[in-house]
Amino acid sequence: MNTHLQIQTIEFPVSGGETAVAYEARPAGSGAYPGVLVIHEWWGLTEHIQDVARRLAMEGFVALAPDLYGGKVTKNADEAAALAELQKPDQAVEILQAAMRFLQEKDPVHAQHIGAMGFCMGGTYALLLACRTPSLQAAIPFYGNLPDRVEEIKNIRCPVLFFAGGNDQWINAAKVQKLKEAFQKYGVKGEARVYPEADHAFFNDTRPGNYHAAAAQDAWTRALGLLSRTLKR
Repeated sequence: MNTHLQIQTIEFPVSGGETAVAYEARPAGSGAYPGVLVIHEWWGLTEHIQDVARRLAMEGFVALAPDLYGGKVTKNADEAAALAELQKPDQAVEILQAAMRFLQEKDPVHAQHIGAMGFCMGGTYALLLACRTPSLQAAIPFYGNLPDRVEEIKNIRCPVLFFAGGNDQWINAAKVQKLKEAFQKYGVKGEARVYPEADHAFFNDTRPGNYHAAAAQDAWTRALGLLSRTLKR
């Protein structure tokens, strides 16, 4: 156990009387820390995502990783696809907004200092959360999809830093270009950064076939820079 961090699983209310759980990592010291939602890939709330949360906590953030699957985790791509299919975007955004409210009510000082970072499916939801949550202060989608209705991007009020791999067949060059055009059309302060040699899931260091160390390190440095500028004011 890292003595510099406080780690716990928390439960928070979602509208309609439902509840959800999240993995929380925060600095051990007392004081006010900004919050970051960490949104998992289609594999579920894996150890990798928990590690990302701990890494953010080591940098001075309260990292909250909501479990969108209710405890289900898989390493099987077919099972992951099925779980992702069952997860409706509106429902996911509702859970994420509830997680934001939980942070705001638990730590009122964080109310105006919350960002979101998501990967793969979670990257899709990080971008969609920004479209539907004006109070979000920063969004960092890693290789996520665009909203079904691209015009929703006009509602984004925060800076967006989007990462993609040049060899990614899913979040491909056409989608990245479409996102860039939407940022420009709607006046969004957004950047889409492509790593030419990287593939989908290049940040996931538990997947040797996808992980690209140089791209991952550069993206992490840039992500921390944005979070620090926007949340640690």
